[in-house]
Amino acid sequence: MSQQNTSLLPRIGFWGRSLQAFIVLMPFLHALGLSAWLPLPLFYAIIMLVIGLLGLFFSRLNAFWLVRSDLALIGAFICGVMALVYYWDYAGTKNLNHAIALLVSVALFYIWMRTWIWRAKISFKDLGVAAVWGLLISSTAIIFEFFSANFYGFYLADIIPYSVEELPFALVLNAAYQRPRGLSAEPGFSAMVFEALVPMAAFYLRRHTILALAFTPVILTGFILLFSAGAIMAMTLAAILVMLNKMGGLKWTITMIFGIVPLVGLLLFVPTANLFFADIIGRKVLDLFVEGGVNAGEMAGRYQTYRAGVEIFLNAPFGIGWGMISQIFDSGITLPNQPFVATRGLLSLYGEILVSAGVIGFLMYGIFHVGRIRAAQRLSDPEKPFILFGLFALTIHHAIVLEFWFPMLWFYFALITTETRRNVWIKKRYLTER
Repeated sequence: MSQQNTSLLPRIGFWGRSLQAFIVLMPFLHALGLSAWLPLPLFYAIIMLVIGLLGLFFSRLNAFWLVRSDLALIGAFICGVMALVYYWDYAGTKNLNHAIALLVSVALFYIWMRTWIWRAKISFKDLGVAAVWGLLISSTAIIFEFFSANFYGFYLADIIPYSVEELPFALVLNAAYQRPRGLSAEPGFSAMVFEALVPMAAFYLRRHTILALAFTPVILTGFILLFSAGAIMAMTLAAILVMLNKMGGLKWTITMIFGIVPLVGLLLFVPTANLFFADIIGRKVLDLFVEGGVNAGEMAGRYQTYRAGVEIFLNAPFGIGWGMISQIFDSGITLPNQPFVATRGLLSLYGEILVSAGVIGFLMYGIFHVGRIRAAQRLSDPEKPFILFGLFALTIHHAIVLEFWFPMLWFYFALITTETRRNVWIKKRYLTER
């Protein structure tokens, strides 16, 4: 996908345009969704898969392929299934729903997405064009909802359908304002879309100054109005990791000094910045480490959920099966010697995998995830730091977000796998033509 390789790619065709459309639809995590288990991006991906199958466009046997780390992902899934079989007497529909949702998400957003990207033969710059449009749509929705919710008393969910019924009302800045949700059920979910799309959009806009000056204020305003502590921390840490990956020790130290000192001064001496930091970041830290005052209704907060997750893991180190946390909450029946936690999931992708698939499944997933990070670090294309930024940000944010059915992280896994394969193909073709 690098610019020097675009001569090997044809002009954007049907599959390239359809992939751009998927990027544009990515912010619609809940808005206009057909059901809680069939959001718009998933529905669109299914349609494109059916078109691909009917068109027999992948007649060659290498249209689908496996990498070694895929076997670890399959192994992690099997571990969760085996744990579910062990606790089968306590299983129910929630277990089946979660297992199917995980399987479908991986199949469509990772396995099929690799074939889709490969067939599209589209440059990273062209993906960036679609990402700009996706961010503009998402930001416009967020800005509109911020003013409509705070000054006119209605949300987007009051005028367009959303695929979930439970839509939280979050207050911010000393409870003076309501946080907009955007095109998803929660502000933090919309912020994760920014983590995925901003790197691609930045890659395109860096060479288009006028467009960057016109669009960046809108996109930045949309992101700020989400007041997402998780996204702010994830993107900050991602930027640090990308710089560490790129710089030497001395350059890194100098950059950190010149970056951190002004930031600390801003937080200490500028009242607005101080309020923003205390109310946004401080609230999230309180939620993670302090009990009480952070729960919503009858649902457990992160502090209670994570403590219960640790206890469940210690009592069942080989897992309790996919979706069992949700099933326990739904049925009210606890497993032997296990605590009851009032939540439909452990509010962490990695915590859910650890509790569901056990230590072996968790380690196998870790092999897969780290394998994709290492593959991204080996990319030599100019978009490498942008891909790493998106991957790092989503990886970090999923430490406090469960929703494995979101397409963003799986899309980056698919993109990295496809780019690795494309680079090998380009090198072989280059050597053949010499």
